[in-house]
Amino acid sequence: MRRYKFTIKNGYVIIENEMISFTKKFSLVFTAILITFLTGNNFSSAQSLPLSASGKNIVVEMTSSPTNPTAGDKVNLELSSYTANIDSLKIQWLVDGSIKQEGVGMKTFSITAKSNGQNTNVKAIVSANDGSSGTTEINILPAEVDLIVENQSFTPPFYKGGTYFTNQGAVKIIAMPNILGTNSKKIDSKNLVFKWTKDDTVIGSSSGTGKDSVIINGSVPITDIRVGVNIYDLSGNELANRSMILTAKDPQILFYENSPIYGILFNRAVTNYYLGTREQIKITAEPFYYTFLNGNRDSDAQYSWTVNQNSVTPTGNENEILLKQDNNGVSGIASISLTIDNLSKIFQYGDSSFNVQFGQ
Repeated sequence: MRRYKFTIKNGYVIIENEMISFTKKFSLVFTAILITFLTGNNFSSAQSLPLSASGKNIVVEMTSSPTNPTAGDKVNLELSSYTANIDSLKIQWLVDGSIKQEGVGMKTFSITAKSNGQNTNVKAIVSANDGSSGTTEINILPAEVDLIVENQSFTPPFYKGGTYFTNQGAVKIIAMPNILGTNSKKIDSKNLVFKWTKDDTVIGSSSGTGKDSVIINGSVPITDIRVGVNIYDLSGNELANRSMILTAKDPQILFYENSPIYGILFNRAVTNYYLGTREQIKITAEPFYYTFLNGNRDSDAQYSWTVNQNSVTPTGNENEILLKQDNNGVSGIASISLTIDNLSKIFQYGDSSFNVQFGQ
């Protein structure tokens, strides 16, 4: 057996008077390390210590709720740290440079947001007994956004009232941000990024820079729809958000007297009508809040009239019915009912009725 003489110096294996191969050299190094371990000769190595015990900065984070407050909102702030026990630290809370609260373990703090566009700086300073410390801060800049709803549904000509979102209907929602920049001037919508969501799903085609409106279509089955918008600056910082719930309603039908002299009397809807001894009356039915293709009710509306629960087919326009009495000596009450179905949207239908009292 061939013997090798070696010594260990400064962590290296010194071979004396022999030429050895790579394989043997590797074996000798391994043996040398093993001998070093057994003989108590130690190599130095660096060790990482927790930041809270090393005298360096403590990593501390601050969360706020709500994330994007509006003016006058109560903002709750809370500190956390993964490098130190936050409950054992001394904590100072500063608002715009002034100390407002301090004490050991005071990891929560609340503040009221200022008026829209007025910034509030909140800073938290934490410190441990070993001299370690950490700082975090947040700027609270209230911003507002209003959502304007424009239902895309049918109403009669000259109707000036509001509209409803109906089953399988469509609605246009417009975001009206009131966000002030650092120069205290309102930021134009074209310089903001809008992210629209429907039931928490991003509507990619309607989201982007300057896209401050979205069209929402009702779906089947009929359920409430949650629509939201998140608004960002061009750097990707979220400035404001808003959401709303769309609840679908059934369309409505209103009846109006169609006078031979004055035309349709839209100023007063017919609920119950006293005909008395008059010979006849013409009633016009108007559908409200349906979503007809191209806004044309005649292409999609199907009218079904009944008189005292008996089906009748009016002559002339389908949305009009002419009521006559031939015998003035007979009196009573007739029940007039109408159902209007939207042929292009099977879940969009409505019904209504009124009574006509005739005779003396």
